[in-house]
Amino acid sequence: MSNSDQIVVYSGVRCPDCDAVKRYLTEQGLQFTDKNIHKDRASRQELIALGFKSIPVTFVGDEAIQGFDREKLRQALGLT
Repeated sequence: MSNSDQIVVYSGVRCPDCDAVKRYLTEQGLQFTDKNIHKDRASRQELIALGFKSIPVTFVGDEAIQGFDREKLRQALGLT
């Protein structure tokens, strides 16, 4: 999976877990869309409308993963 439309990371400024998620995805050679809620009001509204109040939240397709959970990311991405 390398389609950035299928992986979306809601992140923020000065967020170590957000940086860890993005670094992990990049290390796996995956493209993703980064929606920074501190720089983009619309992204923040989207995240709230989805029912989340904290970051990072990573969507792999329809599956949402809160925080930096390497194992959940691996499973959602189909990595072995």
